[in-house]
Amino acid sequence: MLRYFVVDPSQFLAKSVLYLAAIWLAFSVVITGPISAQNLSQRRTWTDVSGQHSVDAQMVEFNETAVKLNPGKRAVVLQRNKLSKADREYLEVCDILRQSADQADRVASQLETDNLRNASLMATLEAIGKSSPSGLVSDFYLGGLKPVQTRNEAEIKEAIRINQRAITAIKKVQQYFPGVHAKTLASVYNNQAVVAARNGSADGFANFLKLSGEATSGTLSFATHHNASLLLSTEINLGNAGRTLGIVMGLGDPEPGPRVQSRLLYTFAHDPFRFEMEASSTDSSDRSDGDSMEMSGNTAPVSLDELDLVSSGSAFLLTPYHAMTNRHVVKDVEALLLTNDQGVEVKATILAVSRQASIDLAILKLDQPLDVPSLPVRESNPRQEEEIVALGYPLPGRYEPSLMSNRGSISKFMADGKSMLHTATVEPGNSGGPCVDLSGQVVGVNYATDPQNEVRNYAVLPADAAKFAKDSGVELPSPISATHATFADTIEACREAVLMVHCYATVRPSSSSDRLTGETSGGDRSATQFSLIADDCCLWCGGRTYVKCPDCVNGRRSVRQTVVVGRSFDGSPITGSKTFRPDCPSCNRGRVKCPACSGTGNIR
Repeated sequence: MLRYFVVDPSQFLAKSVLYLAAIWLAFSVVITGPISAQNLSQRRTWTDVSGQHSVDAQMVEFNETAVKLNPGKRAVVLQRNKLSKADREYLEVCDILRQSADQADRVASQLETDNLRNASLMATLEAIGKSSPSGLVSDFYLGGLKPVQTRNEAEIKEAIRINQRAITAIKKVQQYFPGVHAKTLASVYNNQAVVAARNGSADGFANFLKLSGEATSGTLSFATHHNASLLLSTEINLGNAGRTLGIVMGLGDPEPGPRVQSRLLYTFAHDPFRFEMEASSTDSSDRSDGDSMEMSGNTAPVSLDELDLVSSGSAFLLTPYHAMTNRHVVKDVEALLLTNDQGVEVKATILAVSRQASIDLAILKLDQPLDVPSLPVRESNPRQEEEIVALGYPLPGRYEPSLMSNRGSISKFMADGKSMLHTATVEPGNSGGPCVDLSGQVVGVNYATDPQNEVRNYAVLPADAAKFAKDSGVELPSPISATHATFADTIEACREAVLMVHCYATVRPSSSSDRLTGETSGGDRSATQFSLIADDCCLWCGGRTYVKCPDCVNGRRSVRQTVVVGRSFDGSPITGSKTFRPDCPSCNRGRVKCPACSGTGNIR
């Protein structure tokens, strides 16, 4: 155990350092973690609690109860509760920075965008927040993720409190380190704005977005600019909030961002959660040399055998050992992980890649067989206008990594005889996923979409897919003749065989120059890169499923009628106007089903 000087601050600050050499006490100072771009070791004036004594010294180390200072010759350890209020607050800021770095380090492996909606991540963040209560990383994520995962009013209120706690912590840091975590603060304000919109407060939405824009002087985060633009473009009567949003749009140049849908966005872009202290020239032998870890706010770190997650796509099971996807999905990647929303997880390698430019296909070989039914590939091509359903895992950072299905029909066969157009909606991430008929047979493999026309989606024909699989040495299962009663039954029968492809590499693979407008890797990298999650609540009702009835007040209508109020001397009636308040026939106690979402609470 190292031995340091420990004295009362007033004695230390009033006397010379040589006088302090007579007082010794064993004291162990523990430094916990990699550490900040802020220079916490800069020389500053330290004052005792009485305010009568002060000294310029460099902070060497600190823990929950004491701080080790170096005034120039020998280090001394002082109890924190004996320091001035300003010094104690400075050390509280140091606690925030160090514990934030510690929290970021502990949760880094789970902070991939694909996983942001996962309940296990929420539990991890809550546990980390309790063990390191001064850190702001857990609050930063929880405040934005709780509204995504629930519409429970109590949970929404808790999210508001969590966000406010993060705001308070960041502002406390900025008192001593101006400008630090400006991007982080802008994100928290943006997320508070989305929650305000959910609660039906246009003024709260606009005011929080204004604070978000002011946090990053001269620049608007992509989410802040998008959210302000989105509400300004709606038919909602914003009142004063509209003028505030106009101010927001003029606060700075918007950051570039991905092509997104018309939904409010939560953002998790942040400044690096780092903590570091410069080495001191005094008593430095006891410092621990931890590796510093930097987490970028614009990326979602993930590890698989020292590789990075660079993109994702879809695939489907051909046999227990083989899956089919697109060539461009696996281009330039070094490792593959296949998963589905039923808990399947298996690594895979590339077995074969089509060399024909018009056939965008690849075969994957699984490291171990899957005990789930494979999808048969139909031997004959589908007919024009035949109904199909497209299955896959589009934009997991926006929709969460669960199977998405969209119905449509075959609209055209391309002149090259290798592909078809269909009307089932597909998005980046659907590439490599199957189109199936009512019997569950694969009648096409999605590979591209036209961003200018959502009903122009391209798929490889089943005959070419089957031929490529057989030429690659894959023995396909026999086609089936049974049909399901509904497409809902078909989807459930196919669910386990449709897979999400996680692509890993040491560097980002180059974008494919094929006919892929809005291709999978580019689109998914955008969601990951910008750390965005869309709010699926209806903008009109905030997810409550109802709006106020425009024809009444609290279920009562105001109707003025002319009635007889008396008689004159000659017996003729005297009329007057009278207000009646009958029950409103078109609502339930002043509430009507939201016309924008048909009472579902979701954006359609």
